[in-house]
Amino acid sequence: TATATATSDGPSSAALAAHRQLVRELRPDVAGEALEQLSATAMRDLVLAIDPLDVGLVRRVNEADAAFWAASQGVREGWSEDVLTFDCGGQQWVFEVALPMGSLAAPTSQDLDYVFELLALIEREELPAPTPIEVRWTAGSRSLLSPAYSPDPDALFAWVGIIMYLPTADPAQRAAVTRLFRDRYAGACERELMVKYNAVWHWAKLETADADWSAIPITGDDDTEKTASPQPTSTTANADSASASSSTSAFAPPHHTHMDVPDGAHPSSRREFMRAVLRERYPLSLVRAMRAYVDPKNILGSPWLDDVLR
Repeated sequence: TATATATSDGPSSAALAAHRQLVRELRPDVAGEALEQLSATAMRDLVLAIDPLDVGLVRRVNEADAAFWAASQGVREGWSEDVLTFDCGGQQWVFEVALPMGSLAAPTSQDLDYVFELLALIEREELPAPTPIEVRWTAGSRSLLSPAYSPDPDALFAWVGIIMYLPTADPAQRAAVTRLFRDRYAGACERELMVKYNAVWHWAKLETADADWSAIPITGDDDTEKTASPQPTSTTANADSASASSSTSAFAPPHHTHMDVPDGAHPSSRREFMRAVLRERYPLSLVRAMRAYVDPKNILGSPWLDDVLR
């Protein structure tokens, strides 16, 4: 394994070679110095802009992404704010869930099983699914409203996220990407995987049943991660900062059992599905009581939050 000191020079030419070749072939209007100045994510968006829903095109971009990361692996030393980050690219839809995977003493393979089944779903449905499928792992949390809540201090959780990019400002293209992501990609994960793996939404990636998925803000390029979703910033916390209260012992959410939610949930009944999952996972009656006590005029409420906690 090569060891390198972190610098501001960015990726090597070898790491960017596959993306540059793809741009030269498919976007000959971008060449010379202009091409040399582009990052891997910028080149990815240039190519995807041709047709982000073309499975063959997305597959070629994914292969370039894989080559980029293979050429970028190694050991890097530097300040944490430089090393523990990466360029997400432009605007994107993101869907992420947390699922239990046993404990330190007895881990399970639920994380791998979920991802393998997700990959099979992508192949079966011929989805134009871009890279990456993000997987991360955390310990459990004592916070009752955390997707990773568990009374077991050794509990393990996996978080799996999927993504689709919005590479242009063209309203028709963005609407088409949004519909496919909502109905066929994220929707399939909700219908086929969430209940089976006892997964629950990352709070910041949960859209309510009547969310206006078409309300996608069109802004300038930004290298920070965006979900381009209409949820308010105030709802992104999963309450990990709140300590478990004395009521914890009175609440035993079924984190490691099959969730009792409507069979055959589909988009037209998504509101019932969402509420059933949240009721099974969280002590919503306690949350509503506490909200009424500390915020009787619902000053800190919002349509999104009120709908989720109803």
